[in-house]
Amino acid sequence: GIGTGLFDRVENGVGVDVGLCGGLATKRVGLIGEPDVQRVSIELAVHGDGGDAEFATGADDTDGDFATVGDQDFGEHVLLTSRMTPSDATPHPGIFANSRAAAIANGWSFTHVSSTGSTNTDLAGAARAGSTSIELLVTDHQSAGRGRLDRSWEDDRSGQLMFSFRTPVDDELQAVPGAIAVAAHEAVAAAGVDAGIKWPNDLVVEHGDAPGKLAGLLSEYVDSSPPCVVVGLGLNVTSAPVANATSLAANGSSATRDEVFATLLKRLPELLGNPDLVRTELRRRSATLGRRVRVERSGGDLVGIATDLTADGGLLLTVDGSPVEVSVGDVIHLRPGD
Repeated sequence: GIGTGLFDRVENGVGVDVGLCGGLATKRVGLIGEPDVQRVSIELAVHGDGGDAEFATGADDTDGDFATVGDQDFGEHVLLTSRMTPSDATPHPGIFANSRAAAIANGWSFTHVSSTGSTNTDLAGAARAGSTSIELLVTDHQSAGRGRLDRSWEDDRSGQLMFSFRTPVDDELQAVPGAIAVAAHEAVAAAGVDAGIKWPNDLVVEHGDAPGKLAGLLSEYVDSSPPCVVVGLGLNVTSAPVANATSLAANGSSATRDEVFATLLKRLPELLGNPDLVRTELRRRSATLGRRVRVERSGGDLVGIATDLTADGGLLLTVDGSPVEVSVGDVIHLRPGD
C-alpha cells in the first residue's frame, strides 16, 4: 500500500493516502478547493515491468473489496510526483455552482480561475483580440488588481468576490456599471447587510459596529469591434484585508461568495435592458445624494450638497447656490461641523 511515508514532503500535512492491498496508515484527505490549501502533492507509483504474479487481497482488506493486484515491491516501481499551486490549479467547479448556473441561464460565458493578474485586464485584452461576447471571469486572487486612478486592489485569497463582466455596448455606456452597482447592492441587501452606493463607484456601510468600504467597481471602455465595456467588482465577503474596509461577515452575514454572486447575476439581465430603471435605482440606493460632500479633484476641491445624478453618470452639486456638474473625483461624506 501507499502510506504516509510517501507524503512526508507534502506541506501542511495535506495528502491523499491510496490503499492497494496494504494497510491504510491514515485517512486524511486534502482537496483543491479548500481555501487554505497552498500546495498539493500527487504521487503515483507505476509498476516497472508488470510481470509479477497477481495475488488475492490480503489480511488488511477486512471488507474484501480491494481488487487483486500485482506484487507491491516498490523497489521495482517508478515514483512520479506532480506539484500544483493555486496559481496554476483548476478550481473545483462546485465553488461557484449557483453562479455558473445563473450565468449559463442568461446565455453568458462563465470562467473561474484560482489566480490571475487582473480580471479586467484579461477581458479587455481578449476583446481587443476579437472576443467581444458577453463573458464573466471570476477569480480567487488577483496579483495586480486595480481600482480607480491606478490604485491597487488588495485581497487575501477567497475572502472576496472578485469578477469582471464584459459586454458589447451602444450609446448607453453608463448603464452597464450602473446596472452592476444596483445588482450588487441588491445582493448585499439579500445577504442581510445595510449598505449604500457611494458616488462614483463604491458600496459602503455607514451604520452599525463595522462601517467601511464594502466593495468597489472599476469600469473600462474598450475600443474593440464592436466596442465593449468591462466592469470589475471586488466585494469583501468573509474578510476585509485593508484598513477602513468592512465585509459582509463583519456585519453579521453568513453569505458565501457563490450566494452573493448568483443573486447578482439573476438580477442583472433586467437591469441591463432598462437604463431608465438603473438610473432610478441608483438614485434610490445612493448614499451620497442629499448629503453635504467634499469632492476632491486635481483641479481643486468642491464642497456642496449632492443633489442628483446625470444621465451619463456624473454628480450634480449645489455649490454656494449654483449648480455644478462633476464627472471625476473622490467624494467625502461630510458630517455636521466638517
